[in-house]
Amino acid sequence: MRCYATETMTCVGRYFGLALRLDGKAFHYAAYRDGLTEDLYITVGWADPAETGDLAQYLQLQLDSGTVPFTAMEGWDTPVCRIPWDTDPDRIFAARKNGWVTLTNGGIETESIRIYQRRFSVLPVFSMEAVLYAGYTHNLWWTLVPGEDRVGWVTGLQLCHRLPGTDAFTEETVYADAKLTEARLTLGEEMLGREVSLTAEYRTYAADWDGQDPEDFVTLNRYALPAQLVERSASVPLAPAEVQTTLPLDGGRITVSWPVAEDPVNTIASYTLEREVQGQDGGLSGYVRLYSGASLQFRDTLPKGLAAVRYRVCSINDAGTASPWRETGLLTIARSNIYVGTGGRWIRAAAVQVGGRSASPMVSVGGKQ
Repeated sequence: MRCYATETMTCVGRYFGLALRLDGKAFHYAAYRDGLTEDLYITVGWADPAETGDLAQYLQLQLDSGTVPFTAMEGWDTPVCRIPWDTDPDRIFAARKNGWVTLTNGGIETESIRIYQRRFSVLPVFSMEAVLYAGYTHNLWWTLVPGEDRVGWVTGLQLCHRLPGTDAFTEETVYADAKLTEARLTLGEEMLGREVSLTAEYRTYAADWDGQDPEDFVTLNRYALPAQLVERSASVPLAPAEVQTTLPLDGGRITVSWPVAEDPVNTIASYTLEREVQGQDGGLSGYVRLYSGASLQFRDTLPKGLAAVRYRVCSINDAGTASPWRETGLLTIARSNIYVGTGGRWIRAAAVQVGGRSASPMVSVGGKQ
């Protein structure tokens, strides 16, 4: 029978064995507390999902106040009864509806069976965040506050994925019937471009629980991480966010710099810098490597007579995999309007020294540069 537990629809009791039968066919029940409305939902369903008989024809809910029918309700694919939460928990029974139906409990014929459930005043609180990448093993953590005199664990983890634009998710069980305080999840490269969600089942138990029967829980809830598009493969590192340069002067020196590549899943071991130049005829030289190492800047000397230059930088992770390139775009070469005489000839100044440091040469005429 489907589990209807969510963050706010808390399962407070259920029976999933084979002792309860109608005319020899096993059925199950579950009780859910709605944490928003404080209502109680009792649902029944066949143990064999292939069974198509309508259980609402055979069973009804029996309270001290009278009987309540099981009915179809939106959001439930099994017959369900909705009653007030403050109904006496010891006086809720599933009773046979007609005399010609045989209801048995462990092989003993009976008129009704009690719906067992737990009562509590504080709902458990759960939170989990995760950014999911393809080609990566994730370490998952969460916060679970059981509430009252209880202990709690994540007891199951399910991976759901689909192609964007499709309706149905493919469901894969990662953990089941476990007691987890943390977990590991590996997504293969085939998950790149898919919508992925995680569903965590978490249960609370009485503080003196002996750890033997996992169905002896006080509460059971399920938390679904919102579906997210897996947009990157963690096997490929991230590039630096930008590439900056000082003013490119004809025949001068230029400093190219970039920030540390902030990658949450890769260790960046080095960076590679390449340069491409454009001649006065508009032709491009193609990229050549200038530097490879751990530094975040490089001092380059430009050839004379260029029209433009551009640089690109990539990150290299500790596995030797390169990131996509981060480019500057074409940078127009600036030309100095200051000339100096040397060796009997005049040449254009690419830089001047001010206090021992290089500066871009420029003059101002009539208040204009």
